[in-house]
Amino acid sequence: MDIKNNPRDVPGASDEIPDAKTLERVKEIFLLFAHAVSAMKLFPPYHSTVLKFQDDLFEKLKAFLDENWELEIRIEENAFAHGTEIVYRDDNIVKSLPYLFFKDGMYALTFIRDLERDELQGFLDAIKTASLLPVDVGDIVETLWELDLTHIRYYAPDDFLEAKLTSGRTGLGGLNAVHRRLDLRINTDELYKGRIELSREDLEDISKRLLDLRQKENKAETEFATLSAALDMGDMSSIETMLKSDRRISTEKDLLDLLFELLYLEERIAPFKIVLGFLEKRHRDLVQKADFTHAVLILTHLEELALVLADKSPDRVAEIAKCLRSVYNQVPLDNLHDLAGRGRIGDVPSFLEYLRRLGPRALPVGVELLHVDQDPDVRSAAFNFLAEVGKENLNVLAGMAQEHNPYITKAIIAIFDSLNDKRTIPFLAAFMNYKSKNIKAEAIRVLARFSDLLAHKILLGFLRDQDEDIRVAAAKKIRLDLHPDLVKAVMSSVAAKEFSEKSLREKEAVLKALGRSRSDEAGVLLRSLLEKTSFLDRAKSTETHLCVVNALEAMATPMAVETLRSCEKSAGKKIKEACRLALDRLKAGPAGS
Repeated sequence: MDIKNNPRDVPGASDEIPDAKTLERVKEIFLLFAHAVSAMKLFPPYHSTVLKFQDDLFEKLKAFLDENWELEIRIEENAFAHGTEIVYRDDNIVKSLPYLFFKDGMYALTFIRDLERDELQGFLDAIKTASLLPVDVGDIVETLWELDLTHIRYYAPDDFLEAKLTSGRTGLGGLNAVHRRLDLRINTDELYKGRIELSREDLEDISKRLLDLRQKENKAETEFATLSAALDMGDMSSIETMLKSDRRISTEKDLLDLLFELLYLEERIAPFKIVLGFLEKRHRDLVQKADFTHAVLILTHLEELALVLADKSPDRVAEIAKCLRSVYNQVPLDNLHDLAGRGRIGDVPSFLEYLRRLGPRALPVGVELLHVDQDPDVRSAAFNFLAEVGKENLNVLAGMAQEHNPYITKAIIAIFDSLNDKRTIPFLAAFMNYKSKNIKAEAIRVLARFSDLLAHKILLGFLRDQDEDIRVAAAKKIRLDLHPDLVKAVMSSVAAKEFSEKSLREKEAVLKALGRSRSDEAGVLLRSLLEKTSFLDRAKSTETHLCVVNALEAMATPMAVETLRSCEKSAGKKIKEACRLALDRLKAGPAGS
């Protein structure tokens, strides 16, 4: 369902143009909505900032509903819309609130008069929980359904939900089928044995992690002492009180929560920059230790803090933006690639979430993970990552296909298949030059899905392949009806002397392609072939005539029917019988109706 073009088809969606005053009110409500969720992800529930945004949101929303009865919102991939107008947009897929709803099939959201504070609170809590998960984990529709909200309604079509259930909740409908093509299987013999086998390397890794955990508190205190020295003594009393309390239960997240609380409270730019510098170093250390859970947390919290401070502290927001640029520019991609290559990533969802934030430059890392890791769940997650990030960077994704690595190349073709995007068509042309029949066959299958002239021009190129199997596969899929030039090109090959030497199955496939074109020019050629007889090789001639009869039946135009009737009267016994049967089938219609 295309809700952008058909808003009336979606319950809760309207194609009305809201007046300017209403539009501004709705924009304000959804900006507060985004601020409230950001604050909830940054701070504990009792934090004054969280409470203020929640109070403001409830009051603004309640006032609107008291006047208008309900607030209808249409959900697009990266935006919320009221009527025909966009009221909130976020194109960053890793933190986009609209995408959080859209990815799970929600098309519309409606708030209704008499909405209560507790009900809104439950709604916000559910969104906070879902937004902290990797994008391919969790389901906001299912979560809201379990809450059974009275005054908040949403619409997700049944066919989308059914597709998710039948696809095994992979995040891409029908991905199980892709996995079958990629031979990504689970070894069920290894499941439910009641024990875990640990290798020597596993035991060493566990030992190292426990040692790191024991050392973390001491190291954190030392680094924080260096940071504290840069702050003036007037601030130290309250900070040390907080830190002493924190040391008793210190974890990495506790430390990060404390640092972000400092950032929120610190209005002076110089100390603010010092804390940012400390976080930047902390991020590098976490990546070095492959702790992507907390590395992602730092990036997420910096982005959320920038949103919370946007209205009151542009100077601090600018410093956060500078810090984020520095962090992203210094990411050691070679180290990430090596880590994926070793296939020993402890937390794959967090690792892939981190890669999503790096964008297209992290695609080779995802490819390495897909290639090396044998775990079907890891491969599924890596495939989803490549499809999600690659869809906006098709040239980068296509550039990683290589004939010497058929598994990855077939995976990239499968991603193109899952995207069903016409922009992938030019990249599929590159596979004409491959030697692998399997890869060429996959490219032909995907090209055939498109009713696009370029796709079938490329299939015409496959019709000239040196391998007969590839030529036959292309002939069975090509649509010559899309342009007269395609018909002329195939007619030229049929008229050539060497066509008669082709195998039966190739002649049948090519001539049927001409028949499916329903072209008058093709009909004339087929009739001439039927009238042409070779006394030097009667068997070959009969074989070709039978293929022509099948092609005329596929054509089913008045000219084709007339040719079959004429041939039924004048041809040899075998061809006459073939024409009679073809005419009977045409008269009966599809499926003998």
